[in-house]
Amino acid sequence: METCEAYYACLTTNEYGKIYLDPKKCKAKNFDPIKATKEQKERILLFAERYKKITKERGHHTAQKEAFAACDYSNALYVCLHIIYVVKS
Repeated sequence: METCEAYYACLTTNEYGKIYLDPKKCKAKNFDPIKATKEQKERILLFAERYKKITKERGHHTAQKEAFAACDYSNALYVCLHIIYVVKS
């Protein structure tokens, strides 16, 4: 969640209403969006891999229960739901 907070803190709106990532704000917050994106991608891929493994070993229902439990713990349900949707597709 710290990554999300840092990301949103780096956003700026220009005079035309477009929202963009302000490099000055990112540097001031010591936030590297490329590094953060890579780390998030790794976490998502690990989660998807674990989900697939549990699905093969114990079935989809159990994997889904464990995924929701992990999501409740990390308070990131929207990410987990998206991952479950992608894995099922």
